[in-house]
Amino acid sequence: MVSLPFPAAIAALALSFLAVGPACAAQEACPASISVTESLDQPPSETWSAQYEHAPRYLAGVTFFDGDPQENRSIAPTRDTPTAGNRRLAVWHFGSSDVPVWLGCRYLNTGVMLTRRLPASYRECRVSYAAGGVIKGIDCK
Repeated sequence: MVSLPFPAAIAALALSFLAVGPACAAQEACPASISVTESLDQPPSETWSAQYEHAPRYLAGVTFFDGDPQENRSIAPTRDTPTAGNRRLAVWHFGSSDVPVWLGCRYLNTGVMLTRRLPASYRECRVSYAAGGVIKGIDCK
């Protein structure tokens, strides 16, 4: 057995995780938070002034779309099951048409949604939620 000094062992372990990255491509992830810059369409009346928060907007939920998200054809989960500890598992099945499936990541207190097209090979996505509806993982295959 080869013994590596501790820092080298940590580096080797990190590199081994990087090496399997493409094999884990089915793990989808929405950014946990985003930064949004807001502004008013027109200035407030003379007696008012605008104040802006610069707080991060945290992930609030996901939506899967049948085609371009701008067409707003969201897909309902095939199954949404409560699990132990006030958790949930929602499952979506795709592939019944040639229309691409998109993932939308929604955030608290903003109308901004990040979207991206999923690989055509995906036939199912599972979203696991912790207590309170916090998204813990998105696994697609």
